[in-house]
Amino acid sequence: MGYVGHGKNNIKLDIGDICTFTIEKVKYEGMIMYDEDVFAYVFEMKDDKFPSVCMSKADLDSIEKIINVLFTHINDEYEFYRELCNKNKQERLF
Repeated sequence: MGYVGHGKNNIKLDIGDICTFTIEKVKYEGMIMYDEDVFAYVFEMKDDKFPSVCMSKADLDSIEKIINVLFTHINDEYEFYRELCNKNKQERLF
């Protein structure tokens, strides 16, 4: 799969990458996804009040890749993102 851009230290970023980033000096965490409704790459986040944000809103030099969701493990701290991926896959089937 092709990458969606570069983060801090010129690290390639792809869909499914869990990253930290800042918006106006406030640090967040989210997973890169493509949102067909807005035709843009977004960070999907755990926050109920702030569930996603377009990647273009992030301070681009602040995006740091933590891990891709494919390399996470059951019962680790990234369970939310695995469930989100599974939910998105199921929705695409219908």
